[in-house]
Amino acid sequence: MQFNRRQSGQGKQFKRGGESAFPPERRGCAAMSPTILVTGAAGFIGSHTAQTLLARGDTVVGLDNLNEYYDPAGKQANLQELARSPGAAHFSFVRGDIRDRELGGRLCGQHEFVAVVHLAAMSGVRVSIENSHLYYDVNVNGTLTLVEAAREAQTPPLCLHRPPRPLAIPR
Repeated sequence: MQFNRRQSGQGKQFKRGGESAFPPERRGCAAMSPTILVTGAAGFIGSHTAQTLLARGDTVVGLDNLNEYYDPAGKQANLQELARSPGAAHFSFVRGDIRDRELGGRLCGQHEFVAVVHLAAMSGVRVSIENSHLYYDVNVNGTLTLVEAAREAQTPPLCLHRPPRPLAIPR
C-alpha cells in the first residue's frame, strides 16, 4: 500500500508494511532513508525495535525520558548496546517526555517520519492503583500528545503501540 507523505502535493511516496520504503542501495544515506520515531527507545522492547530498524537500513530517532520507573542503569546499557549496533550512525537519541507538546511538535517538524512506533508507557497494575493520575497522564495524555503532533506534521497514519498491562480498579 502506498500513500502521499504530505497532502501538499510534494508527491513523495512511501510504502507501508514490513519492508523499508527505500531500496537497499538508498538505505545507506541518512538523507534518503526512512526515518522512524521510536518512543520508549531506551527500554528493552524499544531498544531492540530500534536495533531491528537500523539493521534493515532505516534511520531511527529514539525518544525516552529515562525516568526511574524502570532501572536507569538498564536503560543506559540498552542505549550503549544501540550505539554499538550495526547502523548506529543512523540513530539519534532525544531525552524527553511524550507528554511534552513542544518537543513532539519540534520532532515531527524536524523529521519526515514515515512511521511512529509508540512503545513508551507506564505499565503495571500496581502503579495504576497507587498513582492512577500519573499512569493516565503518561499513557493516555502522552499518547494523545504524540498522535496530535504527528497529525499536525502530517506524519503518515501508522502508529504502533504496545499498550500497558490492564488497569486494575480497586473495589
